[in-house]
Amino acid sequence: MPSACEQTGRKRNPDAQSSDRVWEAAANGYDRAAETFQPFAEWLAELCLLREGMSVLDVACGTGISSLVAARRVGRQGQVVGIDSSPRMVEIAGKKALTAGYPQVRFLVCSAESTCLAEDAFDAVICNFSLHLFHDETSALQEMTRVVKPAGKVGWTVPAPDHAQEMIAAFARACRELRVTTSSEGHKPLKPDLARIHELLERCRIRDATVSERRHVFCYEKPEAYEQVLRARMGRLLSRAPEDRRAEISQRMLAALLKDNERLTFTCHAYGIVHGKSLRG
Repeated sequence: MPSACEQTGRKRNPDAQSSDRVWEAAANGYDRAAETFQPFAEWLAELCLLREGMSVLDVACGTGISSLVAARRVGRQGQVVGIDSSPRMVEIAGKKALTAGYPQVRFLVCSAESTCLAEDAFDAVICNFSLHLFHDETSALQEMTRVVKPAGKVGWTVPAPDHAQEMIAAFARACRELRVTTSSEGHKPLKPDLARIHELLERCRIRDATVSERRHVFCYEKPEAYEQVLRARMGRLLSRAPEDRRAEISQRMLAALLKDNERLTFTCHAYGIVHGKSLRG
């Protein structure tokens, strides 16, 4: 069993606990969407200049997609630690690392906002498509910069405004057609923009950040493959709808998205942010 990261008596916010339940439920099918995360995990590793012998922390590691990319980069002389609040995600990630033959990788059940990790412990900290989801992203980013070495890098990706645009549009249409009222209470915005990113950097007193962006459109020939990715990626959207209507909404979404077999696409568009340790004082 993976180790749990000791918390400092700080209770999880109810909204954060609700989000944890969403990801715990999504864990078993999460790897079906791996191909849409993989290019951005590779990109983040490049942005942070991961190389042989480095120690890397992967925050909100999920089932270990970015952790295993980092492990290939740092080699047997390096070290990778992945943390996630979902025990099931961590369990799956640990099994994948063992199967892939990466003894230098370990995983912990741990909150991103308050970890038990030592200060100045890692050469790089990465967080792929997750920082915008945390209940307290300011605390999470401060924690990420706390545990990185003074000369290290912190890198994170977040979705751009048109990320997953096909799926989000289908969700909104299905809810309208079914007359389902959705709630954004307790949820982070679906699509962060550059202004919000810069506000976060300002709150954390980070002055040396560089922001870049990358787009990747995945096209599928077979509806079955497309449907698998959609089912793996739509959990967060569906959490905004009443639980007793989610199955109905997901079926309506899938029917609409699969209707035109010539346009089985999923758009991934992300911002990549890299910076050093935040300023003190």
